[in-house]
Parts: sequence; structure tokens; C-alpha cells
Amino acid sequence: MEFICKLNQLKILELELSDIGNEQLIQISQSMKQLTKLSVGFNDIGGEGLKLIKELSNSLTILNIEHNQIGNEGLELLSGLTRLDSLDISTNKIDKFNSICNLNQLTILNVSNNIVGNEGVKFISKLKHLTELVMQSCNVKEEGMKSICELKNLTNFNISNNFIRNEGMILICNSFPLLKCLRASSNKISNEGVQDITKLERLTDLNICRNEISNNGMKSISGLKKLTCLDVSGNNISDEGATSISQLSQLSSLYINDNQIGDEGMESISEMNNLSKLWINDNQIGNIGAKAISVNMHQLTFLFIANNRIGEEGIKLLENMKLTYLETFDKLY
Repeated sequence: MEFICKLNQLKILELELSDIGNEQLIQISQSMKQLTKLSVGFNDIGGEGLKLIKELSNSLTILNIEHNQIGNEGLELLSGLTRLDSLDISTNKIDKFNSICNLNQLTILNVSNNIVGNEGVKFISKLKHLTELVMQSCNVKEEGMKSICELKNLTNFNISNNFIRNEGMILICNSFPLLKCLRASSNKISNEGVQDITKLERLTDLNICRNEISNNGMKSISGLKKLTCLDVSGNNISDEGATSISQLSQLSSLYINDNQIGDEGMESISEMNNLSKLWINDNQIGNIGAKAISVNMHQLTFLFIANNRIGEEGIKLLENMKLTYLETFDKLY
């Protein structure tokens, strides 16, 4: 650390998993007045350490302090870093977010694995410059989504593992015209929740895995013609839904693990000419589906197709493809 601190013109410093304590932070705050980016995630920094980081308020624009011991008082200290453009405070011990309103220059914010709740999002929704918001596992429910939907500039939104259900998903579909990337896994969303999803017409990346979406929901999702990456793993999709997915001609990556896709559905998916990466583990695909892959999907580079119903003949067909990576691990049928 002593050597690093001699580099007093340094602008970027990344010290994750470095056992950083107050002594090291004193050295940083006293000698590195030009720092614009500081990353000290996965350490054991608490309130005293944050007082020292606050000394960098005139220069710091990017701060990553994930996986530490930051509580409510710590967030109040951080609110003095008014030049911050990007802040990651995920996996800490924060349950009051009123002081975050002072950071009104933020465009990127990650508050995952804190107790944000419906009350906390009221304060986060005042950060009108946000373009990227990550809120995984924050105990946000349908009512909280009404506040989040005030953030009209969002292009990247991760609300996975919360409780927004259909009402919250419908609000998302009708509130974020600029959204390009949406992650809403594990939220108890069904077909009703995605009925308006084509209103997100700029969407290129959608993760809605581990929900309750079936074939009718896939008909709605198939209207997102700009999608290049889709994850619908762990839903209730069968061959009919796979046919709908095959209409997404721009897809390059598809995750559809743990559904009920059989040979007919696999034949439909095999017609997707731009698909280069396919995860379709834990379905009901047999030799016919494997043959469709080997005949039609020459552009494929990554294939994960374990735990299906493929026999030795089908496995050989897949192994003869020029794949960068193949995972089968199948019990032979």
C-alpha cells in the first residue's frame, strides 16, 4: 500500500478482496487526491472507513463498495460524495435510503441485497438522471414499482428476485420507453404480466427466467423484434412456445433450460439462423431434435443440452458439429 500511495497522480484504484482497513484508507485519502474511481468491494469497511473515503469528495466519480459493512449512517456519509456518477453499495446493511437523494448526479446505482422495500424506492426514484438501476433481492413489491416508474431515463434495469408480480411487470412495460436491458427473474410473473411487453420496443436483452410464463406469454415476447439475448429458463414453455421464440430472428443467445421443449420445439428453434449460443438443458429433446440441431445450426458455437432424452445416435451427431463448447452429460436413451 505504501508503494501505491506514492502514485499520487493515480486516477483509478481497484482493491477488492484486499483486507483494506482504516490505516490503508487514511493513506489513500491523504495522498491520492486525483482519484476518480475507487473500488474496495469485498472488504470489511464500516463507518470509520467511509469518513476517510469522504475526503475524496472533490474528485471521486465512481465508487464500488459492495460486500462491506455499510449501514444507514455509512450511507449518510457517502451522500457527501456529490460528484459521484456511479455507486455500487450492494450487499451491505442498509435499510434507510433517505440520504441517497443528495447524490443527484448518479447515472448508475446498484443497491442489491439491501432492505430497500417500497419505502426506500421512494427516495431512489428522486434520482432522475439514473440510466442503470440494479435492485436484486431488495424486497420490492408491486406498490414500490409505482415509484421506480418515475425514472424515465432508465436503459438498464435489474429487478430480479423481488415481489413485483404481474402488476409491477405491467408498470414496467408501460413506463420505460428507453429500456434496452431488463432482468426480472423470480418475481412470480405470468402471461398477464408480459401482455404489453412489446411497448418496450428498444429491448435487446431480456431475462425473465424462473417465473410462471407459458406458451401464451411467449407469443407476447415474440413481438420484441430487436432482442438479441433472451432467458426464459424455468418457466412453463412447451413446443408451441418454442415456435413463438423461433420468430425472434435477431436472437444470438437463448437460455431456455428447465422447460418442456420436445423434438418439435427443437426443430423450430433450429431454424434460428443467428443463434450462436443455446442453453436448453433439462427439457425433453430426443434424437430427432439433436438431428435438427446438427443439420440446421452450423452457426452454433456453444451448446448446453444436458439432461434431455438424447440417445447415443443423437450425441454422436452433436459431437461431430464444429462447436467451441458442447455439454451433454445425458443418460443415453
